Amino acid sequence: VGLTVPDMELPGLAATVSAQAADLKVYAGFLFAALDGALPPEYLTVERKSSLRGRLRGREPEVVSVSVRLGENLFVLRRESVGARVESSVAHQVNGIVLSRQNVPLAQWSQALAVALTRQAESNSAVASALQRLTDFTV
Repeated sequence: VGLTVPDMELPGLAATVSAQAADLKVYAGFLFAALDGALPPEYLTVERKSSLRGRLRGREPEVVSVSVRLGENLFVLRRESVGARVESSVAHQVNGIVLSRQNVPLAQWSQALAVALTRQAESNSAVASALQRLTDFTV
C-alpha cells in the first residue's frame, strides 16, 4: 500500500530535509505543510516562544523546537532562542520514556528521519502520502 525503500531515493529525501532544516522557522512550516493531516497529531510537535515585544507588535511566536515521533524514535530540532544554533538529536523511547538521546549532525539527523519515514510509509498509506508531499515540497 505504501512506498517501499527502493521507490524513494533516501539521499534525495535526506538532502531535501536537510536543506529545509537550516532555518528552524521555515523547517517547522515545512514539516507542518508536508506531514500535518497525514500523520496523527502525536507524531509532530512544535514548540514556540514569544516575547512581550513580539506580542505587542502582533508577531507570531518564534519556533524554537520541532519534534517528529516515529515508532520508538524521536527526532528533535531545537534552539535556545531565535538566531541561536540549531541542535539536532535522535532519541530512542519506549512508552513515552526516553531511554537514550544522541546529538547528531544535521545531515545524519536528516538521513535517519528519511529512513524512519520511509519505513513507516511501507505500512501506512497516509504516511506514504505525506512522504510524497515531503519530497515534492518547495519553499
